[in-house]
Amino acid sequence: MDDWSAGEVPTNLAAAPGPDYPHGQCTEFAARTVRERTGFAGFYFPRAPGDPPRHAKSWPMLATAAGIASGSTPRVNAVAVFTDGIFATWGHVAVVTDVYGDQSFDVIESNWPRPLTVGTRSHLRPETVTTFLYPTAE
Repeated sequence: MDDWSAGEVPTNLAAAPGPDYPHGQCTEFAARTVRERTGFAGFYFPRAPGDPPRHAKSWPMLATAAGIASGSTPRVNAVAVFTDGIFATWGHVAVVTDVYGDQSFDVIESNWPRPLTVGTRSHLRPETVTTFLYPTAE
């Protein structure tokens, strides 16, 4: 099983370590956005032949294997991973752009709610997220 559907063209970010992600999907957008904002390229998870797909739902497992910290507290530039409800099959990732005193947070994301488009959501609650993945400076 590939990371993208037939006919989709994957991105090719030569400066990023790791394989391509399908352009416009939440995984490509989150990995690229974090890299552009922080320099951290760790969300371009390597994939060897036979490895499981790198769908958003697998990011917590892949992050743990890569030594990337995770937790339940939103932080600016962290990746919020959603795996419940409508995201139960493939998961979804978004980048945290702001955190408020009550711990609600804003995100920028791609491929939700409209396919292959970038959008934002505001004042989300941490309990709606499976985990947050925290980039480190490189």
